Amino acid sequence: MSRAVRIPAMKTIEIPVSDAEYEAIRAVAEREERPLSDWAHEALISLLESPGITVSGSAFDLPTFSEPRQVAPLPSREELYDEIFRR
Repeated sequence: MSRAVRIPAMKTIEIPVSDAEYEAIRAVAEREERPLSDWAHEALISLLESPGITVSGSAFDLPTFSEPRQVAPLPSREELYDEIFRR
């Protein structure tokens, strides 16, 4: 008599990637002779388990401040563009 194996339900997610990114991921999965979905699942899980990554609660748990104050002078728009575009 065989026993039924219960598999926990899994959620499906969609992640937009460029054509080049998709081809790179597909090539790795093909080289490892695994379905792309298995490779992507393992990559996401390993990212979650890597040092420095913490899963925290809701954004509602973040501290709030009743009086916002400027802690340093803000740069001008020109200074921001200079830094962004390294002019």
